[in-house]
Amino acid sequence: MVSTLITAAIVAGVGVYLWERAHQTLKITAVRVAPANPSVGCNGTADIIGTISTNGHGGPISYQWVHDSQADAPLVAVDASGGKTVQVKLSWAFHGKGTGQAVAELRVLGPQRDESSITFPYSCPR
Repeated sequence: MVSTLITAAIVAGVGVYLWERAHQTLKITAVRVAPANPSVGCNGTADIIGTISTNGHGGPISYQWVHDSQADAPLVAVDASGGKTVQVKLSWAFHGKGTGQAVAELRVLGPQRDESSITFPYSCPR
């Protein structure tokens, strides 16, 4: 009798675990932004890498880059089930004379909102 109850409890526990695992949705756990090149010179391109961390469940991730105070059109990356990170890239070209600090921001729009940004130097004195 006791062994039957223990077996039934184990089977029920495994069933609940499998059902939750199959029905859990994609969740964003963190967003990070890092430069592939730490500074940009005359007529250079800043390559910015965004890393979106997830709970490992597959699904689409809607995001957009913001630079020069302008938001790019939203894009979609697909997180393959089982992957815990998705990388997205921004290539931002700089032209002309000037120095200053540039800011690139990655906004995750869904399945839930999150964001991260980075500031990096631009310098072209000529």
